[in-house]
Amino acid sequence: MAELLLSVVAEGIIGTLGSLAAKEIGLLWGVKDEVESLMSTVSTIKAVLLDAEEKHAAGNHAVKDWLGKLEDAMYDADDLLDEVSTEALQREIMTRDKKAKKSRVATGKMSRRQDRAETLVEAAVGVLNTADPFEKARLGDSVASQWLQGTITQPYDPSRDLPVPDRPARLSNIKLVSPSLMPKLGKAGSLQSRQAIVHSLVHIESWAIDLSWDEGRHFTLLAERLEGLGSFYGALPAHDGLWDSATATSTDLLARLAVEHCVHEARGLDVLPTTISRFRNGGDNETAELLERVIYPEEITHCAAGVKWFKYLCLGAENPAWNPGSLASPGGAGESEKTLEENEVIQKFHSIVRTYFRGPLKPPFNEEARKAAGFGPQWYEPLAVKEVNPRVTTIF
Repeated sequence: MAELLLSVVAEGIIGTLGSLAAKEIGLLWGVKDEVESLMSTVSTIKAVLLDAEEKHAAGNHAVKDWLGKLEDAMYDADDLLDEVSTEALQREIMTRDKKAKKSRVATGKMSRRQDRAETLVEAAVGVLNTADPFEKARLGDSVASQWLQGTITQPYDPSRDLPVPDRPARLSNIKLVSPSLMPKLGKAGSLQSRQAIVHSLVHIESWAIDLSWDEGRHFTLLAERLEGLGSFYGALPAHDGLWDSATATSTDLLARLAVEHCVHEARGLDVLPTTISRFRNGGDNETAELLERVIYPEEITHCAAGVKWFKYLCLGAENPAWNPGSLASPGGAGESEKTLEENEVIQKFHSIVRTYFRGPLKPPFNEEARKAAGFGPQWYEPLAVKEVNPRVTTIF
């Protein structure tokens, strides 16, 4: 009879809810009370079903109609609970992974050899050879703090045999595909789209750690936010366009500064305002706030660092008195000389980007953010026209 079958379904739902409550899954979602309330409700339904069995047996047609409607509702509830259970299992796996990660970090802290690297070069190699991106970010932050505190004082000895890996160490749980095979990220209108966009940002930052230690903070914050969205780093495919360009510029510091900081990171400044708006429109204010208040302003400073040191290498590398914050020559240059120097720097920038970057830059440009980073339209607008053979792919 239908009521007996429904009673079995109800019993199964009660058992599943009890299992979830026992595992305190509700605490993870902040809905423990709701889980317990639902279990109580289903228990009441089971008791009603036993009473309905007797009335149905007596030929009560109203009860029969009611049982039909209840049957549909119960099966819908059972299907929903299957999805909840699956999500709970995924979170349980994520929790185990997180605990394992913390264990690795704790193990790393037991050995402070890397954290007390004698030189910055040794520390950099240590970061490159660290596979876990969370530990990679922590290590880079630790070394940077030591440098700022003045505890790393030894100069690098070039006579030492210090092998540098061609490619940084990486965990094997990230599925890499060609940029052309990446699924569309969407516009943050759905949870899946928001997860995909944040996952893409996390992956970019995971590579950025090996290029700039200050990117480790962004990786950690975005990875934590991705977990808050119910996903984790490695759940989706990714591509390595950023590291492809790093490889192409590995023998030229000027090219590295121009392409990584003044092209790729500047492109990030162009698209972030739209990305922030999409998260807000999708109802995800927490991610929007993280991007707007932390990631966006700090990316301006990262881009500014690239502009500053590009100018320095072009004009001031041979003169320690030159101020990398401006194009003015030491000793006071006239306006015509400043203009000439600026034009030389910009022409050098154009030449390098056209050599190492694939295709034209993509407008529209975020002129306000780029200006705050230290370079105006004369730097990038001429590069919006395709001219030469490409070598590096764009990552956005």
